[in-house]
Amino acid sequence: MGAQELANRVGLKFPTAHSFLKSLVELGYLERVPESGKYRTSAQLGRLGNTGACVKALEAVGEREIQRLAEEFRESVSLSLEADFWRESLLIAESDQELRVVHRRRDDQFYRFPVGRVHLSRMSAERLDVYVARNGLPEGDWDGVETRGEVEHALAKIRSEGHAVKRNPAVGAAAISVPILGLPGDLNAALCLVLPLIRFNTARCREIVAALQVSAAAISTKVRDS
Repeated sequence: MGAQELANRVGLKFPTAHSFLKSLVELGYLERVPESGKYRTSAQLGRLGNTGACVKALEAVGEREIQRLAEEFRESVSLSLEADFWRESLLIAESDQELRVVHRRRDDQFYRFPVGRVHLSRMSAERLDVYVARNGLPEGDWDGVETRGEVEHALAKIRSEGHAVKRNPAVGAAAISVPILGLPGDLNAALCLVLPLIRFNTARCREIVAALQVSAAAISTKVRDS
């Protein structure tokens, strides 16, 4: 459609509609056809729609898995998604034990927590550049990681090992996180289990990492097949 036709369809004045169209072209959601000067939707807009469907599938499939993990370990488990440099807990299954750790619902503190570090490890180099430009370097939020080179090394280690773990004696808790790989639309999702340090040890950690990775693989396969 042309700008005037679109303005008429949506009931906007032409300058306003034209301004919106220009912004949508700059964002990559519309394309302007040079030969006619009209506008059409882009492949990027299609991917955005597919992403919404994938997130719904992720929630539907993930709910069964995190409930199963919570019942198996009797600890708090979450499935989170990174979007626009925020971490959003899509699903949370809380522990039924008297002594338990409660998950954060939403934050942008990626350096501080294992699940945030896992999300960082799945970002492209370009997106990681943007995150560092906006938020700076860890500055105490990540033990032993202060420079950009140390960030890169730590993220490479997470990718190699397939998980991130943090013991926090100050609050008496530990957190273990793994990525959910191979999701459609490059979704950046992760599973995380948190527990009191009194119930944390090396053997338990290995057991939890293995179970989280099995669930992450199951979620990825079911979402792709849905």
